[in-house]
Amino acid sequence: MIIVRRVIAVLLAIVFIALFVTSLVVSQVNGTVGNPDFIAKQLRDADIYTWLYDDLAPAAIEEAQKDNQDLEIDLTKISPDLIAVVRALLPPEWLREQTEKSLDQAIPYFFGREDHFEIVIPLKERFRASIPAVKAALKSDRIANVIFDDVVSDRVDEILKDKSIPFGLTFTSAEIVDTLKKIAPPDYIQGQLANAVDAVFPYLAGDKDTFVIRIDLSSRADPAAREVKALLAKKDLTTFVFDQVIAPTVRTSIGTNLRVPFNLVVTSADVDRIVRETLPRDWVQLQVNSLVNETVDYIVGKKSSFSLTVPLAEREQAALDSVGRLMDQKLADAYNSARVCSPQEVISLNP
Repeated sequence: MIIVRRVIAVLLAIVFIALFVTSLVVSQVNGTVGNPDFIAKQLRDADIYTWLYDDLAPAAIEEAQKDNQDLEIDLTKISPDLIAVVRALLPPEWLREQTEKSLDQAIPYFFGREDHFEIVIPLKERFRASIPAVKAALKSDRIANVIFDDVVSDRVDEILKDKSIPFGLTFTSAEIVDTLKKIAPPDYIQGQLANAVDAVFPYLAGDKDTFVIRIDLSSRADPAAREVKALLAKKDLTTFVFDQVIAPTVRTSIGTNLRVPFNLVVTSADVDRIVRETLPRDWVQLQVNSLVNETVDYIVGKKSSFSLTVPLAEREQAALDSVGRLMDQKLADAYNSARVCSPQEVISLNP
C-alpha cells in the first residue's frame, strides 16, 4: 500500500505544481495570465516531468522509508527499480499530457470564465497499456536480493531461534538463505512478479472483479530436492541415524546382552557393529535422499501425501553374513580360549 500511496502522491504533486505555478502567474497579472499554453510551456522548459523522476521520486522514497521504519523491505535499496516501475506506469509524456489537460480545465475557472472545473486522470487505460513496460521494469536482481536479505533472512532467524531442525542437524541462517536463493533464483522471482502484474493490473483497470496471484512452486521441486540434498550432504546425518534412532531401538528390543547357543554372548557393541556393517553409510544416504525427494514433492504440491519405505529386506543377506561372521569369530575365540582336557578327564567322559 505504501507504493500505491506514493504513486498517488506523485500525481497530486503534478496537479499541485501546475496550480501553484498558475497562482504565481495570476499574482503577477501580466498578458500571459490566462493562457494555459504559456504555463504548459514554462513547465516543459523547466523539464519538470524529468525532475519528478530524477529528484522528487528518490526523495519521496527516502521519506517513505523514514516514515515507515517497520517496513520489512528497505525501499531505498530498490529505489531505482521502484522509480522504473512508476515511470513505466506513468511515463513523463503521459504526465505532461494530463497536466496540460488539467491546466486547460483549471485556468478558465480561476479567471471566472467557468464556474467549475473537472480533472479526470485516466489511470485505467494506463494499467491496461503499461503491463509490458512494468514487467520489463521488474526484471532486476536487486528486487530478489532485497527480498532475501530483508525478509527471508529475518524469517529464517526467527525459525532457527524458536524451533530446532530435525535429525539433530544444525545450520546457520546464511547456509539456509543461500540454499533458498539457489532454489528461487532472481529469474524465478522476476517471473512470479510478472505473473502478479498480469493478475493485479486487470483488476485495477476494472476489467476483472477479483484477482488471484498464483505462485508456481511445482517447477522448483527438482531444484529444491537437489539443493536440500546438497545442504544435508554437508552434515553427517548417518551418525545421527545410528546413534539416535537405530542403536537405541535395537538395544531396547534385545536388551544389553543377548545369549545365543554354546553359551555365547552377543553384546550391544556387537549389535552396533552388525547394524553398521548391514546398513553402510552410502545405503543410509540413499534413504535420506529418497526422504528428501518425497518431502519436497509434498511441500511444493507435486504429491498430495508422502511416505518413505525403507527396503530393509534387501539388506537381509548382508545381515545374515555379518551375524555369521560374528558367530564364527566368537566360536573360534571360545575354542581357542578353552582349557585342554587331561587324559583322565577324557576317560571320565565315557559312560
